[in-house]
Amino acid sequence: MEKEIMGMLQMIHDNTIVLDTKVGRLGEKLELLETRMDIQKKELKDEMKTIEQNLSASIDSQKKEMKAIERNLSARIDSQKKEMKAIEQNLSVKIDSVRFELENVTNRKISALFDGREDELRYRRITIQNNEDIESLQMRVSNLEQALKSVI
Repeated sequence: MEKEIMGMLQMIHDNTIVLDTKVGRLGEKLELLETRMDIQKKELKDEMKTIEQNLSASIDSQKKEMKAIERNLSARIDSQKKEMKAIEQNLSVKIDSVRFELENVTNRKISALFDGREDELRYRRITIQNNEDIESLQMRVSNLEQALKSVI
């Protein structure tokens, strides 16, 4: 039995050595994995930092573009406001000129109508005067004819 126990102990001892060797190998593999993991963590951190910097630069660039667009739009709006004021003033001048032209045309027509009425009234007076003169001359002629008849 002692031999058996010794054999078992030897076997346990051999298995312990094999286990120690395998545990050592596992430890080495674990250290290798930890090293790789540390490297990957560092690479990820570096990559994240690069992405963050790129995003920050992109955001800054977009902010600058937005400010440029805002300035451009503001300038366009100001320009269009000036154009609108110029158009408004031009229309105001044109409306005033049309109004003035209409007043002149209306005044000329009124003046022509008034002058025409004045001429008509003067013509009637002259006609009435001429008719009276004709009647007066006809009376004279009649009177002369009667006087001649009475003398003859």
